[in-house]
Amino acid sequence: MTGDWVATVSASRDGEYDLEYELEDVAVSGGGVANVSPSDVEGLRRRLSRPFWLTYRDDGAALKAHFPKDSQGSDRNLLQMIATETQLVRPDRKPAQWTAIERDGGGLFMAAYQTGDQGTVIKRKLKYLESSGASGAQGTPNIPVSIEQSEYRFVVDSTGGVTSLEGSERIRIPMPFGEGRGLDIRTSIRLSDLRVQVASNLIGSLDRARATVETLPIQTQQPDPVQARARLDQQLLEGYSTEALLGMVRSKTEDHALPGRLAALFRQRPGAIDEAVGLLGQPGSAGLVIDALGSAGTSAAVQTLGRVAHEAKYPADLRVRALSALMRVQQPSVEAMRISRDLLDNPEPAVGRAAAMAMGALARAGRTVQPAEASAIDQFMIDRYGKTAEANGRIELLSAMGNSAGPALLPTVEAALHDSAPKVRAAAARALRLVDDPAAARLLADTMVGDHDATVRSAAIFAATFRSPEDALVAALLQAAKQDPVDQVRSEAIVLLLRHQSSLPQVSEALANIADNDPKERIRRLARGNSQPQASGLASSPAGKKLSQGAKSPQ
Repeated sequence: MTGDWVATVSASRDGEYDLEYELEDVAVSGGGVANVSPSDVEGLRRRLSRPFWLTYRDDGAALKAHFPKDSQGSDRNLLQMIATETQLVRPDRKPAQWTAIERDGGGLFMAAYQTGDQGTVIKRKLKYLESSGASGAQGTPNIPVSIEQSEYRFVVDSTGGVTSLEGSERIRIPMPFGEGRGLDIRTSIRLSDLRVQVASNLIGSLDRARATVETLPIQTQQPDPVQARARLDQQLLEGYSTEALLGMVRSKTEDHALPGRLAALFRQRPGAIDEAVGLLGQPGSAGLVIDALGSAGTSAAVQTLGRVAHEAKYPADLRVRALSALMRVQQPSVEAMRISRDLLDNPEPAVGRAAAMAMGALARAGRTVQPAEASAIDQFMIDRYGKTAEANGRIELLSAMGNSAGPALLPTVEAALHDSAPKVRAAAARALRLVDDPAAARLLADTMVGDHDATVRSAAIFAATFRSPEDALVAALLQAAKQDPVDQVRSEAIVLLLRHQSSLPQVSEALANIADNDPKERIRRLARGNSQPQASGLASSPAGKKLSQGAKSPQ
């Protein structure tokens, strides 16, 4: 996106001020979305050109956002992201280095600032202290957001006003049930060609617009989920009949949007589910249908997945896939959360294992809307674990507990870290990956450097890949990278540390030391991997002062 990013001070009060923002002459482009009409692009351009406001503290920290009441959540997120990425927070005095606590759409984060040559100020985001998603992306509370790279270079004039900005960042949101993978969000922004004008007509513009705007905290702005889902479903199904879509499944038509179209079909035309079930006996079609049912997540879709999981006439791999698809269901009902429990002792071992994983995942997904049922599932797993002596059975239950990550499970998982069987201890370490409790980080850190079995220490490092770089984990990873007696464990620790070196100076220093001094060439090469140090508001002005810059927003 390119255009003129116009910021006008509309009001100044004791301790804070309001900026009106507006994108002028905006042009948008992009890829990855099929069948976008010129009218859709023009509609987006018009929506992004509407004025909105942010309230700032006098030091430049954003406090509140004010958007037109009828604006869409996705538009709000994009505009707010641009505004908060231009945020420059400055102390009263003028030190060479300082830190600040700031907010953006991802949550509360710590930033480090450093003055450079020729009026430059370099800003790095260090870590999120509280997170609710990521800038421009929707999330749920306490999603760990990992900052992979962050650098914003401001150029300021003699009065401290920003004249240009160039920066980029990459953050990672771990996927709850993936294998260390996650969602990468990359943004870049550039402001240049500053023009300054006076726009006296905009003094007090926010006060005049109060009746038409909604005031919100700086956070991920959520659209109405039902309306947003219905709009997207309509777009996916436009021009496609039920018969045509199921025919595409039968013929194995290559259409990257077909999984999404099927999920939309099952949501918007529930009668299509019974027709689609007839395709479950066809190789190559069954998996597509099952996955789409999980993505659809409706009551009818969930019931169908439950029937498939329970019916012995279907092959075991299809029943396992149905249970795996249940893990995609968001905000499941009590009935959905109970689907897999009676399959734990199924004669098909693979079905029993998948049932345990699904049970834990559904407890986690339903904890907000069905807290009593989630707690009941956690207690069921605790009781069953206490009655299970066989190691493989305990491992399966620990895997389920890891998917649930309920707070009541922590004592049981902690006890399992002391089991005599290394594979049980390793499963316990992996089960801590999502537990939102500082005690979990401390347990992982102790395991990472204290367990005598390398596979257990490796499992603890794996679990740490899902978590933000908590102090205890960073210290343990540094110790493992330097001192672990097994090269593979050292390598895994180094790889994870490389992810955080741009935001943690002590990590960068430690990796550089390993790269220069370690006796093993392979370890030295690995530590050098990406070891270049990486660096990573808008200030108050007299009311009515209009700051206009050409802007390039997130890519």
